[in-house]
Amino acid sequence: MIVYGHKISAIPPVWYTRFFIFCDMISLSLQGAGGGLAASANRDSTMETGNKLMLAGLIFQIVSLVIFAGACGHFFFRVRKVPSLKDPLYRRLRSTAKFRGFLWAMGVSFITIFTRCVYRAVELGGGWNNKLMREELPFIILESWYVRCDGLSRWTLLIA
Repeated sequence: MIVYGHKISAIPPVWYTRFFIFCDMISLSLQGAGGGLAASANRDSTMETGNKLMLAGLIFQIVSLVIFAGACGHFFFRVRKVPSLKDPLYRRLRSTAKFRGFLWAMGVSFITIFTRCVYRAVELGGGWNNKLMREELPFIILESWYVRCDGLSRWTLLIA
């Protein structure tokens, strides 16, 4: 937002960070507490409570990601609608391929994280014995791959 101009945003840039970090903390706390409860459960009812907590955390994360996407989309359309408000100090940076690549990487990251969260919510929502929970290929694709960056131009796809 700083690179385009903070005046373009309807929400002060610092509130994006505060709000979404707070949402992540809630989401991850629910998922972690649910996972811990389910893993240490001695009774089916306790395991079910843990599963519900994990699912609540995933759904909360999906909702916060949708709100984040909406806020980013709103900012994007304001940038396009009122180009005169763009900060001239960063004009050169905005025109570089590295900056455009950064924006694309952010978009791809969002899409992959969102897809994984939706998949996990559907998978967990069906219980531990559902068909999706037993499928190995989607699990490998969505859970086991990550990309490591060594500097600005060397990227490596790894399988955990």
